[in-house]
Amino acid sequence: MRLRSDWRQRALAVPSVVPGFPILTSPRLTQGPAANGIVVATLLPAATTMMAMLRDG
Repeated sequence: MRLRSDWRQRALAVPSVVPGFPILTSPRLTQGPAANGIVVATLLPAATTMMAMLRDG
């Protein structure tokens, strides 16, 4: 069951994550080799998921 505090945390996280992902990954995707861009675009969401799992248990 979700608590009201969970929604507050999500409301604070979404405005930073939604624009942050494309802003931070686009330089890597445009300036490096394609293979490196694929790794960054694949591993960044996976790392985010792993950190969320570790944090929430």
